[in-house]
Amino acid sequence: MEDFIGVSGLEHATVQFSGPRSAFAVTDSVGRFVLEGLSSGTYLLEVRHILCRPWRDSIRVAGNMAITIRMQPAEQELQEVTISQSRRRIQPANVRLSREDVARRASMLGEANIYDALQQQAGIIHTSELNPGLYVRGMSAGHTGIYIEGMSTLAGNHLLGIYPPFNADAFSGIRLIKEDIHAQYGGYLASYLMMETSDAIHEHLSGSVEVGVLTSKLSLEIPLAPNKAAWTANIRRSYFDLIANSYNHINRNNSEYLPLPTYGFYDVNNSLQMRTGKRSLLKVATLFSGDRFDMEGRFIEMSGKWNNQLAVANWSRYFSDRLRGQLHAGINNYRAVMTYHEATQKKMTNRVLETMLQGSISWDILSGWLLNAGMFVRRHDLLVRSVSTLNDFVAGYHRLDKTVFDWGGYADISLSPGDIFRFKTGVRIDRYCSDTRSLHLSPMASVSASVAGGTALLSARRNVQFAKLYVPLGVQLPVNIWYPSDSMSPPETSWNISISYGRRFGAGWNANVAVYYTILDNLVELMQGNYFSSLDFSTDTGSGLSKGVETGLSYQTSQFHANVQYSLGQSTCRFSKINGGKTYPLSFDIRHKFDFTVVWHWRPRWSMSMAQFLQSGFIMTVPTGIYLHQEADVGYNREWIVPIYTDRNNFRMPLSHRMDVSVKHDFIIKSLDASWTAGLYNAYACQNPYHVFFSREENADGQIFLQLRTKSLMPLVPFISLKVNF
Repeated sequence: MEDFIGVSGLEHATVQFSGPRSAFAVTDSVGRFVLEGLSSGTYLLEVRHILCRPWRDSIRVAGNMAITIRMQPAEQELQEVTISQSRRRIQPANVRLSREDVARRASMLGEANIYDALQQQAGIIHTSELNPGLYVRGMSAGHTGIYIEGMSTLAGNHLLGIYPPFNADAFSGIRLIKEDIHAQYGGYLASYLMMETSDAIHEHLSGSVEVGVLTSKLSLEIPLAPNKAAWTANIRRSYFDLIANSYNHINRNNSEYLPLPTYGFYDVNNSLQMRTGKRSLLKVATLFSGDRFDMEGRFIEMSGKWNNQLAVANWSRYFSDRLRGQLHAGINNYRAVMTYHEATQKKMTNRVLETMLQGSISWDILSGWLLNAGMFVRRHDLLVRSVSTLNDFVAGYHRLDKTVFDWGGYADISLSPGDIFRFKTGVRIDRYCSDTRSLHLSPMASVSASVAGGTALLSARRNVQFAKLYVPLGVQLPVNIWYPSDSMSPPETSWNISISYGRRFGAGWNANVAVYYTILDNLVELMQGNYFSSLDFSTDTGSGLSKGVETGLSYQTSQFHANVQYSLGQSTCRFSKINGGKTYPLSFDIRHKFDFTVVWHWRPRWSMSMAQFLQSGFIMTVPTGIYLHQEADVGYNREWIVPIYTDRNNFRMPLSHRMDVSVKHDFIIKSLDASWTAGLYNAYACQNPYHVFFSREENADGQIFLQLRTKSLMPLVPFISLKVNF
């Protein structure tokens, strides 16, 4: 085994060796890197830096060696960066992932999945296939805002929640903010997921094609004007509907054949980067997605289609070395149509339209003083229609139409007098206009300090949420609606308080711990209302509390990365009209959650990943008794079992756990980089329930009772995918 010493002259350049062994390194402050234990042979050496063109060459390693690499400057003017003397302060509880971080984890059916990667972090629970989303610190998916380049997306997930509505390949950076929430962010109680596209203006045409078990993907990076403009497109399409339609067509003349349900989806993520001047950049990001589902059975016929269109433009300009301005404008249109076919046909249309305009500045007033401020206006339109027809006549028609406005501003200022301390404070002001008008203040403050070789952070923030995600069937389906706050459903509020500590120690070790305490007020529970027959709801307003501890420990080298996360939490609520006014657990009150993930580059061009989780069962409502209802008619009697429900959320399901494993191999096809990934989802076939139901049973004494039964959706599923880069 040999040592390889190199000098590139640039700090934080990434170095990668591919050959008999795989090795990775990052250059130090003088541009030096050392790779130990390389076996003799020919390697492909790649060096990359944001300020330079990529450097690539074949290197023959034979004995201890040293090399000097000369990097060529990139022929593009990059966005200016202000560098202060302060040390880099970490935020232990917040999550930051790159595209590569998401891609290398064992994910569902071999495809990089943002939700899977985030659910492996502390404080974010794992969900079933029918109930995807981000449930952060014991709160619901509707309490976390999901933003693409600063514009919130209200899109529902692709069916069964196997895939989120956005392609992980489209985003270069992913941040989930749980603590130290800036004054700029507003509208959600728990956290904020920020997904950002790349700022790079590509010089050469490149891309990739990936074929998986259920989907195929195409990625393109297209230069439009040298050093001026570039376009990136990421396209994904499922093909289960093509298979089902072909099979149904083959059996179309078989009267005994029951047609397969057909389901298909697509999504297209685009981003345009355009340099509009020496010190300004325009970015435009779009998302187009569509789903279609059809089921024709003997007992049930239903169909649905839903789509989402999002567009956001972000223009930024540096007026000076200390002053930067930004303008954001965006629109998001989500529409779902569900049809239930019976003797009486029922059709529901759900449409949500949001528009946003925001301007902001970032001003480095003095050394260590930074001001961020901005103003915004947002409009939220909701239209829900429910129509029932009988023999081409309208039997019932209901309509819910609401338009609300939210406008205001924010400002925060941070003070860093030295390299070991930072104080930040700010406030957000929302003027909310629906059938009533209200003014809401959301103050925030945080203190960060270097302590014992690590970073300690204390933060507090008030959050206000103006739209309630109503989930009538208890799972994340297209029939869910974002109900805007009004006099019946006031804005929900929370105080998020957390203290955390993170430290890097030893060679590759990182540890962190966070304690959080969230006080919830004005929680809204929609009590009654049938989504298909009536759009009139009654509500109850209550309070809640979420508290817990999050811990994590990770170890990373050039070839091995292991991560252990553990969460202990409790979330409860209380409503005067529910459970007799007693405190009871929220649906996603997960007491214990444990995650263990490993990524191992065990041979040259070979890597393996494994993800194992174990967490407490979900909370649900089960009947506490039954009674028999006798229905008499001429010639026969019918007996119905009617369940009796007393308390809500009165039963906890058993522990849920799952292991996913995958192996990846990189290779070359006619000078093109390629890779295949194979693995197992749910490797030991754990039957975690996604659906709970009750069956009628009778014991030896003739007593009738209801037996709780569960049904699992995804058993052990092998997968394989192939990706080619060009």
